[in-house]
Amino acid sequence: MRVECPYCKKVYEVDDCEKGRKAECSCGHKFILAPICVIRKNPDYVFHCSPKNYFWDFCLGGILTLTVILAIVGIPLIIYRIIQIKTTKYTITSDKLISETGLFNKRKTSIFLADIRNVDLSSGLWQRFLKIGYIRVSTAGNAGYEITMEGVADPEKILQMLNEGHK
Repeated sequence: MRVECPYCKKVYEVDDCEKGRKAECSCGHKFILAPICVIRKNPDYVFHCSPKNYFWDFCLGGILTLTVILAIVGIPLIIYRIIQIKTTKYTITSDKLISETGLFNKRKTSIFLADIRNVDLSSGLWQRFLKIGYIRVSTAGNAGYEITMEGVADPEKILQMLNEGHK
């Protein structure tokens, strides 16, 4: 199979049994061995928290806003949730899972897909009805979860992509 370094674009010929393993290019960068056609066929998959996850917050904010006196609580609640949705981004590339959160205090966490040891999916009754859920990802290097994706739409598809290494 032919593989390509994602950094310098140098092409290597390797055995099919090496697929999914880590390799180091002569340029010094490390990457996961995947056929060239797989890398080009699967662009980055970018997704955010689903607004459906905050349905009850939006309802409460709307009701509080209708009562003029409590609008000072309702409007900030709605604005806070909208900012949270817009500033939280998850990306699955051909070899990494990247989580970016925050408006003023940015936090970016990335994990190589080959290093993922555990992926948990949880969703309550309401979330299953809306097809949203929480995905928690951990590696062997840390105790607990390194990335928690809150209220993402179509969590089964994301779980499948992580389990397959985004092939």
